[in-house]
Amino acid sequence: MCKWFGEWEYKAGDYIGAELRGGGYIEGEIKEVINDPHKGILTLVLDNGWRIYPIEYQRSGVGNMVVKYAPKNDKRTIDDLPFNKTEKRYVLRWLAWKFYDLLLKLNIEDGCCKSYDPLLIEDDEYHTYIFGDEGRHFKYKTLKEIEEKLVNEMVKILKEESIH
Repeated sequence: MCKWFGEWEYKAGDYIGAELRGGGYIEGEIKEVINDPHKGILTLVLDNGWRIYPIEYQRSGVGNMVVKYAPKNDKRTIDDLPFNKTEKRYVLRWLAWKFYDLLLKLNIEDGCCKSYDPLLIEDDEYHTYIFGDEGRHFKYKTLKEIEEKLVNEMVKILKEESIH
């Protein structure tokens, strides 16, 4: 939690889902944070027009008070992890190995030499045999591109296998 006087943990652009004290649920992106630290009131204006007041920041006891909130997309992509670029590369390499392990446990063929170094990431290029006939060397701009391609290839393999 943040201090009563100063910065709040909420900021414009955050997506929140909120359970209201009197029942009900609202969600949306925060468009504006109205801060009145002298009164101890924080108002969040959402993109859908709702004005909500997080209960942990209220002294007045009025308004649509948020019982709890959950940010959207919390740690859902490689870019969201609190690691440096090298550590994120290791996470993606680990993911490639886990996908390979899963294929083995499901008795799905190795295919396309996935057992041979599933993923090696360099500064502007990555190398893998995971993507079938597309070759081994690929340019990339973001690590998220690699993550999405890994997941999509795994889904493709599992779908193809489920047909047989």
